Amino acid sequence: MKPKERITIKQENTIFTHSILWLSATQVLKDENNIRPFSDYMYMNAQILIAFCFEAYLNFAGEKMFPFWDDVERIPKMNKLNMICNHLKIDMDFGKEPFQSIKSLWKFRDYMAHARTVAIYDEWTQLKVKPIEKELPKTDWEKRCTKDVTEKTINDVETVIRLIHEKANISTGSLGVISTGGGKIL
Repeated sequence: MKPKERITIKQENTIFTHSILWLSATQVLKDENNIRPFSDYMYMNAQILIAFCFEAYLNFAGEKMFPFWDDVERIPKMNKLNMICNHLKIDMDFGKEPFQSIKSLWKFRDYMAHARTVAIYDEWTQLKVKPIEKELPKTDWEKRCTKDVTEKTINDVETVIRLIHEKANISTGSLGVISTGGGKIL
């Protein structure tokens, strides 16, 4: 019996993790079935994902721009952003949008990564006749978990990513592109 002929195939697939995180974060805004109080936590998830997306994008862009990126990859995320923007001559004014959102987002991300249980108190005086119905007091991070804040944050991160992408003249890894790949017979 004649042995079956064999071939060798080589495949490659480049996964753009920053893009997957961005698509996951933006999906929350597309789901109109979000019902409070659960929607608040979905917005929290979206903001955590967009923070991870932005840091992943900085690593992606840094690798494309700097041959020594592996040596500096562990520096703080703000230093990564400074390094990339300074190199590209992008003015980062953290007192203005879109960079103001990023600073606030990273503060939120860091808080959530190192979160602790907290107790919040609220006290008020009211007329006895008609009690006021108020929501329970919220932490600063809970107040941030709204559709408007999430939408603005995602849009601002997208703006900065697209600016860096364009200024750095990076030809792959655009937001929305999950992967590129292919194969060949050797």
